[in-house]
Amino acid sequence: MVETTFSVVKRKFGDVLRARKYFNQVKEIKLKLIVYNINKKVVEIICIKLRISTEPFYYIFLQLYH
Repeated sequence: MVETTFSVVKRKFGDVLRARKYFNQVKEIKLKLIVYNINKKVVEIICIKLRISTEPFYYIFLQLYH
């Protein structure tokens, strides 16, 4: 689970740290993880608010007219 999260963070925000000092590198990593968590929560809220369905369209169509 942790490896997946690190992989996603690296793909979305890059795998290069721009800070030179160790303390600043730690802060940069923490900020990337915070932004990742905020992004994940925003996507979740949008899906809930829009009630995005994962069911096939024809299944929804059959429910509406039967």
